[in-house]
Parts: sequence; structure tokens; C-alpha cells
Amino acid sequence: MSQTLVRNAGVSHGDANAAMLPVTSAALRERRVEEIAAIDEATGVPVEELARRFARRAQAESLQAIGVDEAILPQLAEMASQRSELALTPPPASAEELLELYRAAWQPQG
Repeated sequence: MSQTLVRNAGVSHGDANAAMLPVTSAALRERRVEEIAAIDEATGVPVEELARRFARRAQAESLQAIGVDEAILPQLAEMASQRSELALTPPPASAEELLELYRAAWQPQG
């Protein structure tokens, strides 16, 4: 998802990763329960909170904050859904799920 942002939304790789990590880590928790729980235990905080801290530190707390146009989110989701890397985290996310994640990252709640 971040690579799609870099290639098509004109943002840096670091900013894209920082803005997306809070929502993608939450989505990953549903797919990799034990692995994410191990990270929580190792760091002493939920991985999503750690990701939000990184995003704040990078001044990339949302896609909106780093200059991504909300109007292109559906196109980004469709492009991201075509990336072969999605198969590495089964089940692969659909374009609809990716759009939900992009929207959540565009204007995070809290």
C-alpha cells in the first residue's frame, strides 16, 4: 500500500509507511494474531500504539497530513489490489478492504 502511495500520490516512502502503519498493523493483527501479540508483549504496548507514536514522530499522522488527495483513494486501492505482494499475507486484501484502510489512514479517528 505504501509503495502504491509513493508511485502514485507523490509522497515519500518514509511518510507513506508512517501514515499507513497504524491502520495496517491493526489489519495485520486479524491475520497474524500470535505474531502481533508477541510484538505487543516484547514492546509493552499494543503495536498500533507504537505505530501511532512513529507516525507522530515522523509528522505523518495521516495521509491527509502528508498531502494525499482524498479523491484518488479509490484509484490507489485498485492499483494496490493488483500488487502480487498481497498474496504474502493470506488472505489477500480486496480492493474494498484496501480502500477502507486508505480512508482510515487519510483521516484517523483518535
